[in-house]
Amino acid sequence: MTTYRTLLQGAALPVDSGNAMDQLPDWMDMDKFQRGRDFFRRHMAAVTFALHSSVLLQFAFDGLLRLNWDFGL
Repeated sequence: MTTYRTLLQGAALPVDSGNAMDQLPDWMDMDKFQRGRDFFRRHMAAVTFALHSSVLLQFAFDGLLRLNWDFGL
């Protein structure tokens, strides 16, 4: 199980990708990025509602989602 302490272990590791911070990578498609940004702006309420709903459901049904099938057999 992943815990907060496990995640913090990787936070102190130095990472250098060797890429300049002021240049876009070769795979960056600005047209696709702009279309995604426009989609989010048009549907901001629906995207935000879906995000909040998924977080709420995760906390509400946490006990149902655990794989603890101990029937005492």
